[in-house]
Amino acid sequence: MSSVQDIIECPQCKGMYTTDFNCRTQEEYRHCCRCGRTEKWIIVRDAEGKPVFDEDGHVKMEHKENFGFGSAKIAFIKGFSQLWSFSEPVNDDIKKAYLEATKHPDVVEAECYLSSWDADFNDIVMLYGDPPETYTEFMDAEDEEA
Repeated sequence: MSSVQDIIECPQCKGMYTTDFNCRTQEEYRHCCRCGRTEKWIIVRDAEGKPVFDEDGHVKMEHKENFGFGSAKIAFIKGFSQLWSFSEPVNDDIKKAYLEATKHPDVVEAECYLSSWDADFNDIVMLYGDPPETYTEFMDAEDEEA
């Protein structure tokens, strides 16, 4: 499988919107680790899993977009992390699960975070941890290193 990956500015929160375009299937996935927004373009498939074609013989694609209600990152001592996006407002159950996860002995709590979307401010608020950088902050840091 070959794919093209990139980072663009998230249209919701101005965070880093990671894109992954599959060159073989033409499917694309996008994710913002700051607000949790996701977007995908996927092949429409029949009950047998085979692609569905339109009247012109082109594979039908479906676009799905999910508003970002927040995001969580759990970082582990072995150097990997898990990211979650929330498709509903962050509630007490999510907060409780986050706090329980950060207490695991293999977790690096200082690198973890939980954000929530604040409709009044039209931006994320951090419930725990430091916010992921915005696209502009990331690009400015890249320019300084060059």
